[in-house]
Amino acid sequence: MGVSRIEHRGKHAARPQSARECRAYREASIARPLTRTHSLSSRAAWKDGFEGDRYVPVGSSFWQRFKSGASGSSMLTSLNREMDDGLFYEDGASSPDSTGCSSVGSKVSLPTAHSRCSVDDIDDYLELLYGHSRLQDKLSSVLQEQEVIADYHRRQYHWGEECARQFDMTQPYVLDMLRYMYERFNAVSFYSIGMIEPGMIVYYLEPYTLGLDQNNQGCGTATVGGTRFEARVHLKGRFAIVVEKYAQHLKVAEILTFGHKGLQSKPPKVWPEYVGLRAVEHKNWSNPSPNKALEVGYSCCEILPQSSAHLVTDKVALSNQILCAGYVTHDSLHRLRALIRKTEGRMYQ
Repeated sequence: MGVSRIEHRGKHAARPQSARECRAYREASIARPLTRTHSLSSRAAWKDGFEGDRYVPVGSSFWQRFKSGASGSSMLTSLNREMDDGLFYEDGASSPDSTGCSSVGSKVSLPTAHSRCSVDDIDDYLELLYGHSRLQDKLSSVLQEQEVIADYHRRQYHWGEECARQFDMTQPYVLDMLRYMYERFNAVSFYSIGMIEPGMIVYYLEPYTLGLDQNNQGCGTATVGGTRFEARVHLKGRFAIVVEKYAQHLKVAEILTFGHKGLQSKPPKVWPEYVGLRAVEHKNWSNPSPNKALEVGYSCCEILPQSSAHLVTDKVALSNQILCAGYVTHDSLHRLRALIRKTEGRMYQ
């Protein structure tokens, strides 16, 4: 694995010779304001530079492999090769070795979309994603808006490996979202409400209390309270659709698959409280909800055909560590809002 070129520090400055030194100089530059010359010209141009339902640098072999429908996490071998070829390096560096930094490690191949990633795979992926200076020519123009610029000081809490490790990266779809967030928003998770739009499909972390009749649910379950009290809490990653946004929080419709069993596994009396979510690639799709399905306009990771959106909304804040997974169409957002008003209005009558 190569180590990226660092910024020039003066004519007589000594070149760093180890990966540790390179990392130290890279981390020292994280807090600088974002100054990129390549950004989208319109906030509405969601799909510029995208092929199919995923974004990759157009013209690269990485892009060609995405055209064939390969999983984002299985792209790491191709990404590693292109980084060695100099395609992602700034200032015209043809390869990591031309910078004077030492090369360490070896090439990595991650598992497919339907398997889990190992700890070593995750470490190497994070080093490739956040440990190298790469050209980001598809950054969203939303980064240039005043609200987002004013919140830039918060980015330090939504950036880097420590932030990324809050997520379950053994799941390949999480790696897909992390790469998309880097390429599109230059962050791990959203650091400003201004970066998020209604209609966006998001992924976030949510802790909730386990009842006395519920079993522990794996490594995400912990007992909290110490000597004062004792309760079991589980941390889970959830998908949702942003319905509205406010000054400090989002109103979202949670997306559920019911253990990959779909809405048909629930009693028919609850079916009207949900609406199906359908992507273009979903063949022989079905959902028992009486409501017309929402359409996925774009996704950077797999959206399961068993997905249904709950028409009773929840509240999410930036502290939930929010990632972007895609967008529903504008028509679907309007219908979702109408269904939520109807459903929640019926509840409170």
